[in-house]
Amino acid sequence: MSSFLRTFSLKISISFENISEVAHKILDFLDQNNFDEEFKMRMEICIVEALNNIVKHAYANRDAADRPVEIKAEISGSFLTIEMIDSGISRTVFEKAQLKFNPNDIQSLPEGGMGLFLIEKIMDDTEYFSKDGKNFYLMKKRISKRTG
Repeated sequence: MSSFLRTFSLKISISFENISEVAHKILDFLDQNNFDEEFKMRMEICIVEALNNIVKHAYANRDAADRPVEIKAEISGSFLTIEMIDSGISRTVFEKAQLKFNPNDIQSLPEGGMGLFLIEKIMDDTEYFSKDGKNFYLMKKRISKRTG
């Protein structure tokens, strides 16, 4: 009988250089819980995009050593919840991201702003709020089939 880990937690100073490493630690947690490759690929997109946004926007003017992020993941019932907590600049726009472009013209794809759109399309629910100088971003996904 395999033993599943129900929670994951990591505190790290985040930078563009270590986003991939951090994402793979979360993917290892998902792998230990027998999630299929498609599910893990979708979660990787969301994890990387969310961390990119934290580095680029929340910590835009901070040194690399001063970018703390706490990442938690929990499997509960039929959902996976991934929570990212930072102490950077809070978001000011809370509307659901929209991607506006002409599908017949690939050149009309925007240069940026696709990360939140992708996260919101992949995840079943997202929530962002700030409290006591910290920003909380929760991403929730219904668990699909597992291998094994």
